Amino acid sequence: MTSMMPLIGTDEPAPVEVVNAGPAFPALLVCDHATNRIPASLDGLGVSATDLNTHFALDIGAADVVRHLSRRLDLPAVLTSYSRLVVDCNRTLTDPTAFPLCLEHIMVPGNQQLDHGGRTVRADALFWPYHHKIRDCLTDLEPIGKAPALIAIHSFTPEFDGQVRPWHIGVLWDKDPRIPVPLLDA
Repeated sequence: MTSMMPLIGTDEPAPVEVVNAGPAFPALLVCDHATNRIPASLDGLGVSATDLNTHFALDIGAADVVRHLSRRLDLPAVLTSYSRLVVDCNRTLTDPTAFPLCLEHIMVPGNQQLDHGGRTVRADALFWPYHHKIRDCLTDLEPIGKAPALIAIHSFTPEFDGQVRPWHIGVLWDKDPRIPVPLLDA
């Protein structure tokens, strides 16, 4: 990719997918790792097709769960359209893993020499549109009356870096206990 060439081609999907944009309940579903798609301009980042079809490149099944919940619960949803290997939208841009060099000893050749300019191009094309769309959707939900809940859906591999992960589901939260505490108490 040259600096004059856009990251996303005109025949490729937009950076963000929005599902069910008009519901009237104050909650938003998001999927930070919805797909393994790599923009054609990045030539697959040098990652094998086999590795692109593993948890290395996406949260397997998470996008389907988000779309199903969006329809079933009548909630809006925002999903990334490109792999976390290009830029991880579940990180800050200053996090060293935002542009991963490797995962579980699998290298990402296309990220090894990525400079500040390359990171900026990816952030402007993919990261910021995703986060701006989330912000806009949350703002649209505010008039409903309560502070909207942000519900992020991820999937977890049963084994990571040689460690078995026996959990079938995780409920994680930061400061807002409105949903997780009653869910865990149920």
